[in-house]
Amino acid sequence: MIRSNLDDRQRRTERTNVHRQRHQKGSLQVREHGGRKMWVLLYRDGKTRKYATLGQYSKMSKTQAEEKRDALVAEANARNAKTPDAQITFGEFLGGVALPFLRAKWKRSTAATTENRIQCHLKSEFGERRITDLGLKELQSFLNAKAEKLSRSVVAHLRWDRRSVFRLALAEGYADRDPTAALFTPKEAAPSPSPSMNKEDVEQYINALEPRERVIALLAIFAGMRPGEILALQRRHVSGDCRKARIERASIAATSTRRKRETLRAPSPYQPKRPRA
Repeated sequence: MIRSNLDDRQRRTERTNVHRQRHQKGSLQVREHGGRKMWVLLYRDGKTRKYATLGQYSKMSKTQAEEKRDALVAEANARNAKTPDAQITFGEFLGGVALPFLRAKWKRSTAATTENRIQCHLKSEFGERRITDLGLKELQSFLNAKAEKLSRSVVAHLRWDRRSVFRLALAEGYADRDPTAALFTPKEAAPSPSPSMNKEDVEQYINALEPRERVIALLAIFAGMRPGEILALQRRHVSGDCRKARIERASIAATSTRRKRETLRAPSPYQPKRPRA
């Protein structure tokens, strides 16, 4: 029984139900175009209502029209079945898509700091919000507020983290725009202080270490070696007089990048290395 007194709310509900019907069959009809009868198809492709002309009624049988209808509708249904959920929240996208993808390219040291920063600042603030609801003004206001409490480095990293997440959302179809491209680090964000050690501090630090750790500290401070390069050193890499070391690789635990360079004569243990030109 067809009711004629449907209000606007009920009609909106019916339209929503049609939109969510992924495995639709479409409506095959015969209509006149320019005085000629034509087979036409009414169907939906995502949020868009589609109208397709299949052919002339006199030159195409119903069976042929149905076959052409089935091909068009099947293609639309396949696309819609792969369409990401437009209602996904920022927290759901982080846990289900963004973080698993980003962990595959992060080094262990990067993951330890970056993931904690994302969880602590971004997820706690926007976790329950839909990605499609987040706009430029709100995201910039978030950075402005963080600039009053955090250092410039942390605020800049939060801006970059947000942009990385939205790039993935845009690439996967969860967002149709990327507002983070216009974000900027507020000028109010003050750089964090960079403490440094003087000669007396360095001597006290090195003398407090065990022999193995003392060698590591000397190589890092005065030879400028990276942690991965130090941990990858073997006896065959060190010359007989212990004044030269050949760096052929870096520790896999620290980085997978291999480097090959040779350090020249090491400076005196208590003379800082000259800055490179």
